Amino acid sequence: MNKTATLWLLLIMTSINLMAQEGREKKNDKDKKVLAPKMVTDAFKKEFPDVPKVSWSKEDENEFEAEFKLNGKETSATYDYSGHRKELETEIEANELPTGILGFISKNHPDHKITEMAKIVNDKNEVMYEVEVSKGGKSKDVLFDEKGNRIGTNH
Repeated sequence: MNKTATLWLLLIMTSINLMAQEGREKKNDKDKKVLAPKMVTDAFKKEFPDVPKVSWSKEDENEFEAEFKLNGKETSATYDYSGHRKELETEIEANELPTGILGFISKNHPDHKITEMAKIVNDKNEVMYEVEVSKGGKSKDVLFDEKGNRIGTNH
């Protein structure tokens, strides 16, 4: 093999190795625990001083989500960088849903299974309900206002 071919082969092998290493690093970054900023954790501790265990994740580019148990129920709170709580989501039972929601789900998603239900309160104290339905390994959230009127779907 001539020197040019050897150099090209070496360059290609080095590039492949670097790409593989970068892929492993990206995968490992997703598995790392998120450390929320101090303003966020302070706001959480002030609002929920008796919660002993919380798990933080990045909700999106500008928000952090705290997952924890509150009064025995799975709960999550979303905060922006300044520590302002944007949303509080708490798991609920079927009997806590407004009248008509279960009927809507039965009528419009008869072949789906309800896998999760939650009450969501935003920073304006507006209430919304989320019902997760699934079929064939795919799920979607059906959203309702506090009166039980459907307001949207998230896939």
